[in-house]
Amino acid sequence: ILAGLLRDRKDRVGFNEGSSKVKAKQIAEYMLSKKNPIFNENSVSALLGNVAVETGGTYDWKQKQKNGNAYGIWQLDHSKKKDYFKFLKENNKQDSMESQVDYAEETMMTGRNIGGGNAKNWSAIMKNGNTVEIADMWAKNWERPDPEKAPQYKRRVDESLNNFKEMFLKEIDLESLPKPKPTLEARLKTRRQMNG
Repeated sequence: ILAGLLRDRKDRVGFNEGSSKVKAKQIAEYMLSKKNPIFNENSVSALLGNVAVETGGTYDWKQKQKNGNAYGIWQLDHSKKKDYFKFLKENNKQDSMESQVDYAEETMMTGRNIGGGNAKNWSAIMKNGNTVEIADMWAKNWERPDPEKAPQYKRRVDESLNNFKEMFLKEIDLESLPKPKPTLEARLKTRRQMNG
């Protein structure tokens, strides 16, 4: 259903072939296709908000950090980057957007590279939290940007909320919604008026 909403919204939110919005949509659809409760409307929007900041808005899984060694949609660096390539080898996977999402999912489900207690707590937030809580948790705990290099926490939240609005909220035509059934009292009043 959620992936269908993304497809239905394609024309209304300016998705163009090859654009960063198409890449964001592909990431979102892949996360939602996994049917894992940690990937829901709120968490996908929150993660995409972080990806927007990490990649400079490109959503490109091959994005390399300017003047640094970080890589991919998560801008993996240091121990996470090393562990990601180990994960690929262990699972006979090729580097791709899907593999980068799979790696993040594995860390959240098993505690790989983040610790079991963190995985349990953070997964609960991803399943039950709102977009703002998840975006903040992901940035501060999973991504852990260097505080010396402007971590842009507010921008991550703003991007997350924009993603939620663009990808998951549909315009609702109030006139097309079914009208509530009149109460018994209202029906009797109408009948009395008709019978005069």
